[in-house]
Amino acid sequence: MTALNELNLLSDLASAQWGLVTATQARQAGVTVQQLARLTSQGALERLRHGVYRLAGAPIDSRTELKAAWLSLAPHLSIDQRLGDSAVAVVSHRSAADLHQLGDLEADAFEFSLPSRKQTRDPQITLHRRHLTPDQWTVVDGLPVTTVPITIGDLARSGVDGGHLAGVVRDAVTTKHTDVDQVATVLAPFARRYGAGPGQGDQLLRQLLHQAGVPANTRRVGELLDPPRPNLTAVQQALADALRPSTTAALQDALAALDTTSLSQAAAEALAPVAANLQQVAAAALAPVAENLQRTLAQQLTSSLTPQRPTRPKPRPADPKAAAPTDANHATQHPDNAATGSDNGEPENA
Repeated sequence: MTALNELNLLSDLASAQWGLVTATQARQAGVTVQQLARLTSQGALERLRHGVYRLAGAPIDSRTELKAAWLSLAPHLSIDQRLGDSAVAVVSHRSAADLHQLGDLEADAFEFSLPSRKQTRDPQITLHRRHLTPDQWTVVDGLPVTTVPITIGDLARSGVDGGHLAGVVRDAVTTKHTDVDQVATVLAPFARRYGAGPGQGDQLLRQLLHQAGVPANTRRVGELLDPPRPNLTAVQQALADALRPSTTAALQDALAALDTTSLSQAAAEALAPVAANLQQVAAAALAPVAENLQRTLAQQLTSSLTPQRPTRPKPRPADPKAAAPTDANHATQHPDNAATGSDNGEPENA
C-alpha cells in the first residue's frame, strides 16, 4: 500500500471525527503501526496522545485534546457507534462545565462518566463510575456531555468551592437559560454543605447567585418570568387527558350524531341576545356623535339660507377745501346769514 493510499484511508476515517483517527481504527482499515509511524515522521500525521492521531491540516481548537481523550476510551468504535452505545463515556464534572462554557473552573484532567468500571493509564483522564439515563446527557460539538443541571449537581457533589460553583450557576441561569427549578433540585442534597438550610435548594440557588454578583432585581424578574411548575404540570396533564384516544373517539362520535340544522338554529338563538346587546352598546356610543353632527349641519344650513341685508355706503366727510369760496365777493358772509346760519352760497343784494 502506497503512502497516498494510506492517507486516503485515514482521511476517510478522520473526516467524520474532527480530523482525528485512532491507531485501532487505522489497523482495522489495513494501516499498520509501522506505516502510522512513518506518516507521523513525515509530518502527514500528528500524535496527540497514545493511540490517537490528527491529520495534518485538520482544524484544531480548545476541544481537540478533549476529543482525542474521548476517542482513546473506545478506540475501535466510530462516533456514531459510540453515541448509540448504552455504555458510552460521557463528558462530565469539570470537563462538562468547560464544554458548556460555565464558570471559570480549571480542569486538571479530562473527566468522563461510564456505567461500568474501566481502567486507564492516562494520568490526564479521570473516570467516574455511574449510570446516566438518556435524558441526563446531551451532545455538544459531537461529544456526549451531561446536561447543565446534572453538571451542576456533579460539581456540588464533588465539593467544588462555593465561589467557583456560584460562577457555574450564574452562567447556567443567565446565559444558558437553564430551568431554575431543576438547578434548585440538584443543589438541594448539598445545601447544608454550602451554608443553606438542609434540603433548601432554592435558598442555596439564591445564595450562589448573590455570591456571583447577580442583582436581586434580576433574580426576581427571572422568577416572575418563570412559569409555576405545578400549574404547568396540571395543564399538561389536562391536555394529555383530553387528547386520549378514548376521549377523541367519543368527541368524534358526538359530533357525527349532531343535527347540523338544529345546531345552526340553536347557535342563532344563542347569539341573538349577544347581537342585540352589541347593537345597544353601539347605539349608545354613537348617539353623542350623531347629535353633534346634526347640530353642526343645522347651523351650517341656517346660515346659508338666511338672506343678507344690503349695507348702505357710509357718507363721505365734506372736503373743507371744496367748500371754501373762490370769489373775492364771497370773502365775508352777511351778518344776518352768519347769525342765522342760512348761507345758501348766493351773494346778498345791496
